[in-house]
Amino acid sequence: MPYPDSDEKFLTAFLQSTISEEEFNHEAHLRICWLLLKKHPLLKALQMLTQGLKSLVAKLGAADKYHETLSVALALLMYERMEKEEEFSGWLRKNSDFLTNWRGLLASFYADDLLWSERAKQAFVLGD
Repeated sequence: MPYPDSDEKFLTAFLQSTISEEEFNHEAHLRICWLLLKKHPLLKALQMLTQGLKSLVAKLGAADKYHETLSVALALLMYERMEKEEEFSGWLRKNSDFLTNWRGLLASFYADDLLWSERAKQAFVLGD
């Protein structure tokens, strides 16, 4: 896990787009999302998440990997499962499906053709 000693350093690195591609795996994406949701009201956290992701993938030369609906939908599901005083590692242990079956989580809300559409990549779309 990148920056294991400090959530604040990790969040700052994300917001400044200084995280390397090797450091920013799926678990790191979830951790950033969790940190933002813990620290900010929902809409502000979503705004910071999407802006931060767009900035990071642009800096890494991977703008084509950005998928707004995936990021926002998983953040909303995460928000529903969060407990007030919980740490990320504990939350992840109880919600390991976010690591191992995130496609399955979204499948109950989105048909594949909608979720993987260009429209869903560029902007958040509600499930069908």
